[in-house]
Amino acid sequence: MVAKSDINQEQQYVDADSINVLDSAVQIKTYWGFLDQPDSIHYATTEYRCETEEYRDVIVNGKRTGARWQSVGGDKLNRAAMTYSCQHVSNR
Repeated sequence: MVAKSDINQEQQYVDADSINVLDSAVQIKTYWGFLDQPDSIHYATTEYRCETEEYRDVIVNGKRTGARWQSVGGDKLNRAAMTYSCQHVSNR
């Protein structure tokens, strides 16, 4: 677990073994939701551009999304996954 939301206790997890360094981004598998509510869990393969703090979910719940890059902004859970991924890559 890399983060838990302040208000509703939603949790964000990353799979450290899935980190893949791409040319201009880092790709990682993540999941988030409420562990006591299995129907709320979402699984994604997400790419992060560390320098520009952008992300896109390329696969969500097994389906390709065609998502465009967007700012991580104030999304605490997504930011935690990005920070973890980017720090992990810089430590290699």
